[in-house]
Amino acid sequence: MRILRVSAAAVLSALAAVAMAMPAANATVTERNQPCPTGYVCLYEHSDFNRHADGRMLKWNESGRKELGDWNFREKTSSIRDKRTGGFKVTDVRTGLPDRHLDLNGDYSQLPSGWNDDIDRLELP
Repeated sequence: MRILRVSAAAVLSALAAVAMAMPAANATVTERNQPCPTGYVCLYEHSDFNRHADGRMLKWNESGRKELGDWNFREKTSSIRDKRTGGFKVTDVRTGLPDRHLDLNGDYSQLPSGWNDDIDRLELP
């Protein structure tokens, strides 16, 4: 019988690599009308911030580009709360056509016309 010896440093290094590969966001199934914490931008699965139906909420507080497909949330956003300063940009990635971009700032219980369930990317300054 062979015994495999692995150092604690090797195990920690492997765990760190896995953690770095995972998307850095909080995605949770929430109860209705889940509040968005101060300092975050929150995307809700349903209009009116999931007030009338249980649904997922994703939240971020770090700048950068967020590909919503990484959280299986592409084209599923119906309302947004912005509890940061500086606004944010959303993108509808379209095959064979130019992508659409929209700069937003604030809370949206319903997204602007033509954007419901069409957001694929979020960019925070």
